[in-house]
Amino acid sequence: MVQKASSQGMSVSSPLVSLGGGRSVGLEVMPLQEPGAHRKCMLVLFREIEQSAPAIAAAAPSEETRVQELERELLVSNEYLQTTVHDLEATNEELQSANEELQSANEELQSTNEEL
Repeated sequence: MVQKASSQGMSVSSPLVSLGGGRSVGLEVMPLQEPGAHRKCMLVLFREIEQSAPAIAAAAPSEETRVQELERELLVSNEYLQTTVHDLEATNEELQSANEELQSANEELQSTNEEL
């Protein structure tokens, strides 16, 4: 499943596996990749479902699925936001360093100009 999610670049879910005692577990693998980064991360989710109320479980899959999709989108958005903030901070530091170098060069040129 991890390889399939990685190669397809999208979430992959497994069918529910019965654990006995009215409990089942579903597995979902989601690829997460930082923009501009060459590394891939995988988020593996285990969903435990109790099957004691089949009528409720049968009536709510679309709502449950929508909630899971929204949680996934939120997680990906937060990851993207963190990456963007990190990149912005790094770029800001580089710009400050370049600005300091330009100010130093400007002071040297002004000093040379005064000497002439």
